[in-house]
Amino acid sequence: MDAPRPLARARHLIATLGVAVLLGACSAAPAATTTLAPTTPLPSSAPTAPAASATAAPTGSPTPAPTATTAAAFPQTLTDDEGTQVTIAAQPTRIVSLMPAVTETLFALGVGDKIVGKAQDISLYPPQASAVPDVEKFNNGAVSVDVEKIVASKADLVIAGGDYGTPADTVAQLRSLGIPVLVVYAPNVAGVMSDINLIGRAVGEADAATAMATRMQAAFGAVEAAVKSAPAPRVYYEIGEGYAPADNSFLAEMITDAGGTPITTGSTTKWDLSAEKLIKADPQVVLLADFSKVADAVKRPGWSTLTAVKNNAVAPIDDTMISRPGPRLFLGLELLAAAIHPDLAIPQASPIPAVP
Repeated sequence: MDAPRPLARARHLIATLGVAVLLGACSAAPAATTTLAPTTPLPSSAPTAPAASATAAPTGSPTPAPTATTAAAFPQTLTDDEGTQVTIAAQPTRIVSLMPAVTETLFALGVGDKIVGKAQDISLYPPQASAVPDVEKFNNGAVSVDVEKIVASKADLVIAGGDYGTPADTVAQLRSLGIPVLVVYAPNVAGVMSDINLIGRAVGEADAATAMATRMQAAFGAVEAAVKSAPAPRVYYEIGEGYAPADNSFLAEMITDAGGTPITTGSTTKWDLSAEKLIKADPQVVLLADFSKVADAVKRPGWSTLTAVKNNAVAPIDDTMISRPGPRLFLGLELLAAAIHPDLAIPQASPIPAVP
């Protein structure tokens, strides 16, 4: 699945963050309100497995999920992240996930055995998800969804990605076929927590989702407290050579929460950063999330003048947990904080079990 950089990084972020702006797309318009006729759930035949992750759009503190009694009540109508009302007739038993983060979330909620189709994942997690067939693939930045395969799977719930994570015409087509489609998109950390709760309600696991989001919030708070009094160095997080977080982006927020000052592109929609702008910004920490070798990166034109290079503060970082909005996100924040502040003791919370 390797692809030329930085295009591979762009594709990876589309699959995880849903930020199609990397390829020049704009935000999707809210879909029309839709209420779907009840469908009879069929027995699950998908493989079992563990995991963690999700997505959402609201800002501010996430809304707590309802009580177990309310959450387990079906039919129920939920409002997704595009403002569409989606009615789910009965607790889903055959679920299709069109975002890797959603796949992780479903496994973490203990319903991995109900997934009958998933999005292609270049950083597959959990490993057990490999048994679930791909119904959505990425090719040269384009998203291709196999609607026929989804219909054949007798799916009674599809969870899709907003902001062009899943093509709008595909969402409309699936809904026209009577399949409930819940669209999720998390532009920020609060959105991740909110979407975990939303997905939990949709699959009848509201209590598990609330517990998960609560643990994540506590872990985030512990990291933020640990770095609060430390200086916030200028951080260049390299998505791909010449690519950095956009202003007010998910990644920029993660860097801030980890105790850094993100070097961004100066735009909320563009992710390219010229060498001239980078040199002028003079990062104190450089994190290579695109698999570039440190020895090669420091030899780039002009890099010898960077404070990070002079202080040997250039390091590779595994960004899957950092950029994928889901239950492993707090582990990503811990990893990021430790890279930015190697001299601090960063709290290490226990991972969320893949299967409760």
